[in-house]
Amino acid sequence: MRATWSQVRKSVVVMALTSAAIAAGGCEIVDRGDLVVTWRFNDQPVSRSTDDVCAVFNASGRSTPSGLARIEVTGPTHFVDFVVCDNRDVEYPLGFYKDMTEAPPYVYAVSLFDLTPGTYQVRLSFVDHNGRDLEHPVPVESSVKVHRGGRARLDVNVEVPFGRADVTWNFSGGLDCAGVGAKTAEVHVVGQGGGEDETRGFDCAAGSSDATPFTPLTPDTYQVSVRLLDASGGDLTGWKDAGSTTVEAGITAESVAVSFDATDVGLNH
Repeated sequence: MRATWSQVRKSVVVMALTSAAIAAGGCEIVDRGDLVVTWRFNDQPVSRSTDDVCAVFNASGRSTPSGLARIEVTGPTHFVDFVVCDNRDVEYPLGFYKDMTEAPPYVYAVSLFDLTPGTYQVRLSFVDHNGRDLEHPVPVESSVKVHRGGRARLDVNVEVPFGRADVTWNFSGGLDCAGVGAKTAEVHVVGQGGGEDETRGFDCAAGSSDATPFTPLTPDTYQVSVRLLDASGGDLTGWKDAGSTTVEAGITAESVAVSFDATDVGLNH
C-alpha cells in the first residue's frame, strides 16, 4: 500500500481522537510508533553557523537557490517526505532530547509520527530547488524497526568528500556593469594539484557565483581568474587574476574577490 505523507499526517489526528476516546473509557491502546531520522555530514557535529555543509552542495534553506532533503520510507507503509536540508524539526518529542549526548543535538532531523509497526528501509537523498535529484552527495540507505507505542531513532551519516568555491566581482571608482557595457562575468577556476578545471559565465550584475556555485570541487588549491564580456560575447577586460582559494571536504572555501577599475575596462586609454 502506498500513501502520501499528507495522508499519514491526517491519520495522526484520527488516531489521536481514537486514543482519547479509549482513554476516556478507562484504557488506552497504542498500536502505532514514531520515527526520528537524524543526519550529519562526515561524522562531524552540525555547525550552527550559516556556512554549513548543506551550502557546500547548494541544498541549504539559507542558500540561493534552496534545496531539500528527501526522506523515502519503505515498509508496512510507503511515503516520501521533504524538508530543508538543514532542518531542525520543531516537532522533536521532548523525551528524545534525553537520549542525546549533545543538548541541543548538533544534528539535522525530521520526526515521522504514527507509523505502522515493522521494519522500514529509509533512503536519504538531496534535491535542488527544482526538485531534481542531486548526484552528490551519494544517497544513503539504512533500515530501522518501529515498535508499537515506541519511538525509534535512525542516525545517518552522509559523506561529503568535496567542497565549494565562491567568487565575487565588483568595481571601483563608481563604475558598474551597465556603465562599462558588461553583460557577463566569466569565471575560471583550476586546481593546482589535479583538481577540476572549469569556466562558467554569470550575469555580471549578480556580482557573485552564488546562483550556480563551483561545486562539487575536489579538495585542492584553486587559482581563480575573471573577465568581463559584453552582450555579444566580446572580451572587455581580458582575464584578471583573482588569487587562489583552498577547497576542503565539506566546507565552502573562503570567497575569492576581484575588483575592476577604469583601466581594466579601457576607460583610461
